[in-house]
Amino acid sequence: MFYTGIKRAYDNTCAISGLRIINGGGRAEAQAAHIRPVHANGPDSLRNGIALSSTFHWMFDCGLISINDDYSLLLKRNAVPGNATGGCGCRSRRSTGRIDSSQSIIGSRCSRG
Repeated sequence: MFYTGIKRAYDNTCAISGLRIINGGGRAEAQAAHIRPVHANGPDSLRNGIALSSTFHWMFDCGLISINDDYSLLLKRNAVPGNATGGCGCRSRRSTGRIDSSQSIIGSRCSRG
């Protein structure tokens, strides 16, 4: 329910890059991610979810990127090169990213245990 619900809510589109990639088999490549990990007492609900490409999902899980309470994209200092997100329309903490407050996500830091 969580994974299909998130992918449907985001129309199989990465919330950070805005890309909707369909593979050769016709399957969308967007992945459903928990914003606050379930193993860290995050709820397994749609309000705690976001659709991400596999690269952004990995960066998010590793703590290289996060989402601020104002839905702006946070980059880990000295860990993500400036050009890593520059080509996708993403913006850093200083301005609002592609994620807006109308989407059902919460802005808490994600970390891997």
